[in-house]
Amino acid sequence: MDQIFNTRSLEKCLFNAWPALHSIEYNGWILRQSGGYTKRANSANPLNPQGDFVQTRSTVESFYQSHNQPSIFRVTPLAPDGCDEALKQAGYSLLDPTCVMTMAINGLEVPGQPISGLTIDAIANIDWCDGFAAANSIAPHMRNYHDRMIGSIALPTAFISLVEGDTTLGYGLAVIENNLVGLFDIVVINEARRRGLGRTLTYALLQWAQANGATGAYLQVTADNAPARALYEAIGFRETYPYHYRIAPNHNAAP
Repeated sequence: MDQIFNTRSLEKCLFNAWPALHSIEYNGWILRQSGGYTKRANSANPLNPQGDFVQTRSTVESFYQSHNQPSIFRVTPLAPDGCDEALKQAGYSLLDPTCVMTMAINGLEVPGQPISGLTIDAIANIDWCDGFAAANSIAPHMRNYHDRMIGSIALPTAFISLVEGDTTLGYGLAVIENNLVGLFDIVVINEARRRGLGRTLTYALLQWAQANGATGAYLQVTADNAPARALYEAIGFRETYPYHYRIAPNHNAAP
């Protein structure tokens, strides 16, 4: 299991599971661009970095400038030595320290009784997209990018909803590549929080993944989100590696 949880393999899965609308490769960096919707899909990501980082930085800055977006680097353990310090010295601000967490799910047992109201679809319909966007406070001008990115996921995907009465209380999605499943954007509406529904959604997605051949799972959580980290650790996830973003000075706003 350690072999499939190595950083480079997980990074490849992350790129495929949350596809950017446009991407290019330069010096072993993947430059992703999606109109500014999510930093994950609008940043330069090291995969097999090589060459002079000064030249790489210049190319990255030119690329994002041509799209009228701030230059953002996603700094993972794959970044070359000195990269983060060079960005810091150049005035790049640090944003959103995050960790990638993983766990083995073969033999997963779900505690408690089955929960009614759970629905998993292979395609995101308009109701799911509308509710998911509202629950995540996605700005109206970003909806087009969001919907296009969701529609461009080419791997087996579970779009989950948890309904009670006439109200959808929670959403999430999971994407399988080979024997790994990634969990993304599990969210519960404000009025239904602190009821354990995030745990319910997470277990339901892991069960779906296990039934579809996955033996390992990964997710991302910001370092300052203590409740979410506690939830995932209680389920069995453990931190595998950290990352953070660096955003260029004189930007108007981060995506």
